[in-house]
Amino acid sequence: MFTIHEIETENKLSVFPRFYAALASSIRSVCGDRGEGAVRQAIRLYAARQAGALCSAHKAAGVKQNVKSYQCAGDCMIDSRERSHYQQLCEEVCIKEIYTCPFVQIWRQDGTCDVGRWYCEEYEKAKFEAYTHGLGQLHLSELLTEPRHNSCRFAMYYRLANLSPAAAADAFTENRHAPANAAEWTDQFRQTPGQQCLQLVRAMYDACSEEACGDGRRALAEGLRRFTASTLENLRSQAVRTLHACDGTFAARNFALPLDEKNSIYDENIEADRMLAAYVLRPMRRALGMED
Repeated sequence: MFTIHEIETENKLSVFPRFYAALASSIRSVCGDRGEGAVRQAIRLYAARQAGALCSAHKAAGVKQNVKSYQCAGDCMIDSRERSHYQQLCEEVCIKEIYTCPFVQIWRQDGTCDVGRWYCEEYEKAKFEAYTHGLGQLHLSELLTEPRHNSCRFAMYYRLANLSPAAAADAFTENRHAPANAAEWTDQFRQTPGQQCLQLVRAMYDACSEEACGDGRRALAEGLRRFTASTLENLRSQAVRTLHACDGTFAARNFALPLDEKNSIYDENIEADRMLAAYVLRPMRRALGMED
């Protein structure tokens, strides 16, 4: 059983996989195989940008950049619905199995596991390799989005032997083989689901140029419209089931993206942000009876 506050957190965390799937499905539908290529490129671009931001944050905080830091001081919110196990985790190696993944559960429920598989195949590999400046390796042997598999299994390696002495000194401590312990986990660097959605739509916009996939940006706009319609339907259902009015206050507690365009996360005000405002933020404010 979950408390109402835990359910609200889960509702926010569920926005990102649905947001991704809506955009990816629309781009594939309009652009075909070129659309798949653009979506995969967008995922890699999003992953690399996330890795770059995490690297900068770790450097600023004096955190050594290695496998253990990538896992224990990462940027992803902890989701209580995930069931996983670390078979090994130290500064050089991570071997992890995930048995229950909320992303996959949502994609299966919504019938979008096919585009979800692209995300699983691309994201973690691109992010870890960018975080380690191309010197780390990530191997995926099983994926929950693959019908034949019962878990996600991946292995990460960042070896001392592959680094220069100066880089090794920046990356590792004297106890690089010591296993991680609970005290080393921190939420200091975690992003909100809203920040992740914003970074994703920016990457999608950049990857879907006319040269890359023709009508990709038109497809992106259509994906945002469809996401808004399905999100409002979900919010109304959630409000009814928890005996709340479906208004701006309820949305703030259950929807990942801030609906106020003046929120600081939109400060860059680039074209992707304006598209997001036109097709998601403003229509949702109107539908929820918020002043525009």
